Amino acid sequence: MAVITPEDIRWFQKRINRMLEEMGIDSKEMRRFQERLTGLMEEMGEVPPVDIEERDDDFVITVDLPGVDKNDVEVTITEDGLRLKARRELKEGSYFLRERRGSFERIVTLPVEVRVEEAKAKLKDGVLEIVVPKIVSAKKRIAIE
Repeated sequence: MAVITPEDIRWFQKRINRMLEEMGIDSKEMRRFQERLTGLMEEMGEVPPVDIEERDDDFVITVDLPGVDKNDVEVTITEDGLRLKARRELKEGSYFLRERRGSFERIVTLPVEVRVEEAKAKLKDGVLEIVVPKIVSAKKRIAIE
């Protein structure tokens, strides 16, 4: 899943505005729409990339969280998914370009039920790894009459 940054949206806005001007179209309404779109994207924040590896007995969820302290990460697991919330401390200062957000949330649905109480997580070198065992249902062979 690609992350669309506010800078990407601004670039797109400039291209659209230039195209509208070349066609002689008043872009006032379009600019208002673009401003609302930019605001919405900035409110949504950054969404970290997630990999979900399914193994025989468990899932391994890997999330890139560079610059995030483990005390600022909250992982909530249910039988069918997980919710990840994190906050990154942003330093004050004058920036030429600032794309990283202070906080974000990501919800991931898992294809089968998992053992919530046996889940484990660790954050090392900016990578969060969550291991969640699957609930393995017993398979019963049915006799054919």
